[in-house]
Amino acid sequence: MSYWLMGTLSLSRKGDCSNKRMRLRGSFIKIRLGVLASLGFAVPCGLYAQDNDGGLFASLTFSETLRFEDDDLSARTDLAFSLSSVTRQSRVELDFGGVYDVVIDGDEGSNFDDPFADFLYQHENRNALFEADLSFQRQDIRDFVLLDEIDDTGLVVDEGQREDLRGGIQYQWGREAPFGGQFDLGYRSQRFLDVVGGGLIDTDRFDASLRLDFEIDQRITVFTIARYNDIDRDGGTDSEITNFSIGADVEVTPTLTGSFDVGFSNVEESGPGADPDRDGISADASLIKALPNGELTGLLSTDIGESGRQSTLRVIRDLDLPNGNFQAGAGIGEIDGEARGLFSLAYSRASRRSNVSFNFDQSFTNSNAGSAVLNSN
Repeated sequence: MSYWLMGTLSLSRKGDCSNKRMRLRGSFIKIRLGVLASLGFAVPCGLYAQDNDGGLFASLTFSETLRFEDDDLSARTDLAFSLSSVTRQSRVELDFGGVYDVVIDGDEGSNFDDPFADFLYQHENRNALFEADLSFQRQDIRDFVLLDEIDDTGLVVDEGQREDLRGGIQYQWGREAPFGGQFDLGYRSQRFLDVVGGGLIDTDRFDASLRLDFEIDQRITVFTIARYNDIDRDGGTDSEITNFSIGADVEVTPTLTGSFDVGFSNVEESGPGADPDRDGISADASLIKALPNGELTGLLSTDIGESGRQSTLRVIRDLDLPNGNFQAGAGIGEIDGEARGLFSLAYSRASRRSNVSFNFDQSFTNSNAGSAVLNSN
């Protein structure tokens, strides 16, 4: 038997809950096979105030769950607090929360798990954009199966916690000018705490990129891109990847657009299991055909990475449906001479009272140890 309680509280810089409308969004009782009974309701207090210049918004979301398992009675509280300030040109958002477990009748103690925090600052006008974001999350990985390749193990099962820290800045300029560009700088850190085994690797990653755009006319924009990636694995193989490319965005016809670039990539590795330095040509191409009921997209890419040359060819059909969307894709991917089929399928439908969605996608990504793996999501 479990009971679930959820509520949402919203606050602003104007007014209080006593003089604002309060309405019950819904309440329900559900009994399934005579085993589980749950009662839930949400009561928002609409104190959100925003005029043409923006406003301040705060919300507190919580859910309460009572569990009775193995003669132990516990209460689990999921908490999330959000605060945002919005003006015509800027936005500031702060979110944080976690899970608080309280043992009411049992041997285990109470604890606060899975904390998270996110911060975003954004300022933009017609010609420029500046954005900075920072996030932190700690998760319990007990009973998780992590896909990885450590000494050809393939699967790593462990206990403990995973701590993720991410931060980045982005600056765009000349958004409506003949000359413009974009600069991105990012950092990611992944730490494994109190793990039992030794197959999980702590990783730090630093990414930087610079793109410059030159508008030739309204139909053609030439661009150059420089990228740098530095991956540091504690006890594993470190990598430095650089790429420089030049390309163009072209409006071939009013219903056909394309993007093409060609460049050069270099990969340098150091540490245990390091491969010799590799370099080679990189290229990307995409064509998008607008149709009366959707789009037809073709994608082609090839580049040198930590696992050798990676090439992908995809064709995607996007179909607009009444109150929904359907998308199907097929292609082939090749990593260091080994080819695999790639498929994707997605469907979504929404109405005033309900919505349904389905998504399946296959793509190549690099594992925690730097090996290429085929992910099916």
